[in-house]
Amino acid sequence: AMGILMFNHFQSSSMHNYERGSVLALLGINIAVCYILLLVKFFVCDGVNRTLFATEQCRVWREGLLFVINCAGLLLMPIALLSIYSQINVNTQLYSVILIGLISEIVLFYKTFRAFFDNGLGYLHLILYFCALEIIPYFILWSISTYANQIIIDL
Repeated sequence: AMGILMFNHFQSSSMHNYERGSVLALLGINIAVCYILLLVKFFVCDGVNRTLFATEQCRVWREGLLFVINCAGLLLMPIALLSIYSQINVNTQLYSVILIGLISEIVLFYKTFRAFFDNGLGYLHLILYFCALEIIPYFILWSISTYANQIIIDL
């Protein structure tokens, strides 16, 4: 859903007329970048958690993360479909994605707090997790997607 929304945003903000092949390439790149980032983020978080915390805590957190990701995807899909088929306003689309992202981050913050805070390293994990593993990947996602879209447009 995020890849489709990013593709729609880049397509609506660009003044170029695309051929069918470049549209499919742009859509594929946006979806692939989002999927790869999600996989890398999941495995890095899991590796950090396995290094610092007990197996049961990691399992609880992993289940919570997968639940939040699935719920965010389910909430983003109607927005993606509306943006494609109904041409909703880009600002409405952006605010909806930001709201869903903020809600999912708050729920993840709560799940992290509940899973890891019973020992002394809970504060350390919260700082590490939300600075390095939650905020920075979104900036990386945006940079990679913008760069890839610009390469496809220039071809």
